[in-house]
Amino acid sequence: MQAKINILVVDKIPIVRWGLKEYFADHHNIAVIATAESYSEALSIMRSTKPDVVVLDMFSADTDAVYELVTRVCVQVVAFSDIDTWDDAEAFFEAGGMGLVHKTSPLDDLAKAIEAAANKQKWIAPALRTIDPTPISKGVDSELTKRESEIVTLITKGLTSKQIAEQLCLSINTVESHRKSVFRKLKVRHCAQLVHYALTSGLDDQPSRS
Repeated sequence: MQAKINILVVDKIPIVRWGLKEYFADHHNIAVIATAESYSEALSIMRSTKPDVVVLDMFSADTDAVYELVTRVCVQVVAFSDIDTWDDAEAFFEAGGMGLVHKTSPLDDLAKAIEAAANKQKWIAPALRTIDPTPISKGVDSELTKRESEIVTLITKGLTSKQIAEQLCLSINTVESHRKSVFRKLKVRHCAQLVHYALTSGLDDQPSRS
């Protein structure tokens, strides 16, 4: 049997914390092991309890908190918040966040984001994918080389340029060059838009080399 994904819910609103705990109580794959109303309380809880994923309301913390959770505490972070602009989404992903779900989204979307984050894959709820002010043409992926498509897939899985270079046996400069080429060809300015493209084009489902 697959092990449960243990999550910590951080939200300043009590009914949200209670509601998510009740919703996941019968979920076969996800368990809420603790809740917190603030980021400081969450850190205190994590001294004794190590969740796999933190579901974080961005009004209860900020992108500095996301960065600290990812780099120091070493957990995956899913934002369950009212983020509704690409600038906010970009800041979240740049800080190391893995999943982005708006509070108006179905709770099943949150479950999908948590499962993706536990597998170290980035995920954006469909409700948020529509906020892209410059959607990418569906046929544009034909312009990408095989290597560029591979790098897009790895970026979507949360790998840094250094990690991609190590995995593909390339120099960091070569990876950065491919990355710039991808952004130019797809006419995107933000990593969040690139994640959106990978999710809607199916690139995130492609297997990567180990």
